[in-house]
Amino acid sequence: MIINLNENIFFEIKEYYLSQIITPVKEQYKAERAKDPKNILFDYLKEENLKEIIVGKIYDNKVWKFIDNYRKTMCLAYLDINNNGHVQTTWKYIKENNIPLFSSTQKNEQYIELRRYLFSKYNNTLVQDALGQNIDYTNSFNSFKVMQNHIKDYFYEMNQILEKIFDYNFIKKAGLRSEILSSTKINICPYCNRQFINSYEVKESLRVSAHLDHFYPKSKFPLFALSLYNFIPSCAHCNSILKRDKVLDFVYPINNKNNMEKVFFEVSCNNYRQLVGLEEPQIKIKKNNITNFDEAFSRNFIELFRIESIYEFHKDFVKNLKLKENMLEDNYKDWLESILKINISYSSYYYLIFGYEYNEEELFNRPLSKLVHDTVFNA
Repeated sequence: MIINLNENIFFEIKEYYLSQIITPVKEQYKAERAKDPKNILFDYLKEENLKEIIVGKIYDNKVWKFIDNYRKTMCLAYLDINNNGHVQTTWKYIKENNIPLFSSTQKNEQYIELRRYLFSKYNNTLVQDALGQNIDYTNSFNSFKVMQNHIKDYFYEMNQILEKIFDYNFIKKAGLRSEILSSTKINICPYCNRQFINSYEVKESLRVSAHLDHFYPKSKFPLFALSLYNFIPSCAHCNSILKRDKVLDFVYPINNKNNMEKVFFEVSCNNYRQLVGLEEPQIKIKKNNITNFDEAFSRNFIELFRIESIYEFHKDFVKNLKLKENMLEDNYKDWLESILKINISYSSYYYLIFGYEYNEEELFNRPLSKLVHDTVFNA
């Protein structure tokens, strides 16, 4: 995805959301525990943990280790290692781009390296509880699938109970969906940075054009079905057509990474033939130096959103930006200030010329703003 989201994204609604959700969740928890008190789930999950699941972090949670272990365990179980799945496509990406990550030159050994990396990344006490014996499941595709099925089977009943405790219908009954999305103040899809996902009112009733994406699909991660930090405002195309129920743990977007410092797009539109339309401009995802498997998987997962293909449509937009940039002279801002007899801030100057101001807030409110930033300001 193109835009990172700040960890304070749900600051405004966190307490209100908790007040509306915690009671039905507690009631369902007590009902399920009364039905099956010896279920292994209740060895892990206590009533006092429910609040942390609902409004605490779900990625790298430091408050209660079970949350992070559960995330890792379900990621390991549901990583797609079939044809054109996570392992195969990442292997292809590494090979096609000649990235020197593998210690072996043999294809089979390279696949084993990737599987071992994934297992070591996600292994934890819950995985060990599920697998029991210390067996190497990474030597073949089939053995890795066997391991994944063991994990799914071990947590099958637990996940069924979690579906009932953290029932997404609690949000629907409380009418919280629109309030959650509106509170984020994100009006452009962070996955593609193209589509408006703004809120609006109909007869004093709040509506939103956004989808409420479960970043970790609730069908595979029922513990996170009501977790506030699992909700990503997104457009219909990114959520329902591209992402769907894929497990994209490597690119979890809620973090404190600075969008302004990160260059996402690499645009080629500088020569005369491109500027006058005789050659097509090129819009690519910037290929940063990849030094480890983590970065390779992240880059591969981003490509699942088909950003380069979708942004082909915006070549004329890029050409117009570069034409404006190339027509400017160094003293143009000074000349404008002398004519208008006012001081013009750089944000106002950028807005006057390009229609964009180059600030963080703009990324959540203006379509194609990251493309503009990287084409004009970060180039």
